[in-house]
Amino acid sequence: MTSRSVLQNTFLICKFVLSSIQQHSGLSYFLFSLAAASAFGTGIHGILTAQSNISLRVFSAGINGGISGATFFSIREFAVSPLLVATLHFAQYERRRKESDTLENLKWAEIRTDRLLDSAVSGSLTGGILRGMTRNLRGVSSGAISAGLICTLLQYMYNESRIIRLEYLVHQREPYATSSPRNITSNETGTPSRPWTERLLQTIGIRAVSDEEHLIMLKEQRNAHLKRIAEIEEDLKREKGG
Repeated sequence: MTSRSVLQNTFLICKFVLSSIQQHSGLSYFLFSLAAASAFGTGIHGILTAQSNISLRVFSAGINGGISGATFFSIREFAVSPLLVATLHFAQYERRRKESDTLENLKWAEIRTDRLLDSAVSGSLTGGILRGMTRNLRGVSSGAISAGLICTLLQYMYNESRIIRLEYLVHQREPYATSSPRNITSNETGTPSRPWTERLLQTIGIRAVSDEEHLIMLKEQRNAHLKRIAEIEEDLKREKGG
């Protein structure tokens, strides 16, 4: 495959994922984090192995990481997950069909398996598409299998981190259970000029979340965590009593 074909295919991928990202502004955080992690890892590896053109390799790794992550999340959130939720009859997808995909409704086993199938299928599709468009069709199967396994493992690790976080909140709840949340007020009367980074992101369809929207999200997450913690404490009391 010629360099021109690779560039054309890469442009098509960027056009697709950017049109998908603009509908989910929260994905921008994960994409920038993934791009930064890819660039950082490549830079460290290049320094340790004394490779040439480290700057170019770091830049290329950051771009590739962002494109790969954007493609994966776009496929999962807009194609694979809606299809699985609409067709499968497992407990996880029955719950998600009822729009009750919150932590207080999940058991430990359900958290561990949450979205594993979604990530496996999306990772396989992403690996196959990117490998086929940038390399050749003979590498589609190997790219799909490798990416599917990696995405499944990363999703499982993320699910385990959610469990660890909940367990930590259970042990830390007592000192803060009776404290009321602070009222967040704003004394600003005018509308300040937006920074250039925010204007730049808005030009490509990434919208910044307002303070009011962020506060609502934090309150919803806090209420969900408190309810889940209360359920865990009740389970622990019943186990000790039994």
